[in-house]
Amino acid sequence: MSSTKAAACLSVICRYPLTMAGTYLNHYAGTFFRAFQKLTTLTLVVLMASTVMAVPEPPLPSCPASPNCVSSQATDSHFIAPLALTGPPEAVMARLKEILGQRTDTKIIAADSTTIRVEFRTFLGFVDDGLFILDGPNSLIHWRSAARTGYWDLGKNRRRLEEIRQQFQR
Repeated sequence: MSSTKAAACLSVICRYPLTMAGTYLNHYAGTFFRAFQKLTTLTLVVLMASTVMAVPEPPLPSCPASPNCVSSQATDSHFIAPLALTGPPEAVMARLKEILGQRTDTKIIAADSTTIRVEFRTFLGFVDDGLFILDGPNSLIHWRSAARTGYWDLGKNRRRLEEIRQQFQR
């Protein structure tokens, strides 16, 4: 066998295993990449779904230790049950705003489609702050009422919100 034929034969023999190895490598690399892509996509979908499903309640400021505050998000003696939605959220918030606007002791400070901020005035001139926040996913309106000054409100904030609840449920 001549040296040219031997070299040609050797190059074919040497090239063939590399070509086969390259083919297998490309096949497995492609398979690995597709599996990695599917795993990444699945992970992102799960993370996005868990983020969407875990809707936190809209936060209300916490009540101070003094007994002059009530909140539907309190976990102690300051707790008052939230308002349950009785219709479409937009209509319910509009109705609540109308009820608050008709009260002589209430001044609406700010209002939008999800939040109403008010000032309540007692007959002695004390000012209490009220906050109403729509929690659409849970079909609730969370609320809070707290005295700006003083320690004891003689239960006025709780009574006032219960009056509003009664008006709202009519």
